[in-house]
Amino acid sequence: MASTGDIARNIYRAARAIAHTGAEISAVSKELSEILLNEKEYNIKAADKDEGTEDDPHDWICTAYFCRYLFRARGRGIGKPLGQLTYIYDLGRDGGISNCLGQASVAVAWSMATDAPWEIQHITLPCPSRWDGDGHPGRYELALDHLALGLEGSSHRNTKLQNISWWYAFPLDALRRTEDIRRLMVDPVLSYLNQKYPDALTEADRPPEVIRLTIKDGLLQPNN
Repeated sequence: MASTGDIARNIYRAARAIAHTGAEISAVSKELSEILLNEKEYNIKAADKDEGTEDDPHDWICTAYFCRYLFRARGRGIGKPLGQLTYIYDLGRDGGISNCLGQASVAVAWSMATDAPWEIQHITLPCPSRWDGDGHPGRYELALDHLALGLEGSSHRNTKLQNISWWYAFPLDALRRTEDIRRLMVDPVLSYLNQKYPDALTEADRPPEVIRLTIKDGLLQPNN
């Protein structure tokens, strides 16, 4: 068993690592906001931002948090609401993508205007590729092998991606430079919203770092 001194030193090192990580993620979020809020094609406003500690019974460590943006069409006034874009930073949440991958991850999740936005607990791996019975978007179909479509009932293959809910994810350490924020967190979203139908997606629409997914034995999981 580790001595009290060893435990104290481990706690100190872990706490310093958490503080360093928090500062880096804050910098990513700031840069992301600047990119989105200056986007010309849509009227984008920052919405909710929160931490998720539901998996930490003593609330000592935050293992996930999200920030969300409201998208409206450009036009007179504030424009027609189109949907909400949620970024979930998953640092080690029980049941989260990070635990499945063994590393911190980022999920980029779109919900159309008439749907409730994605929450931290909705995006888990592995998870059933069908409705979970609790009203959560637990039914998934895949567009290629990286975009999980949250669908209720029949497939919506001929519906624009702007009008259905979906998400993709990538490892947090893929964000090495400022340009990676736009390349992984903004450009794919704008491409999907502008012109893509699920069946129109090609391999070129998947940045190489984005996690490949598969449905095996009724479960959505990484395609290792």
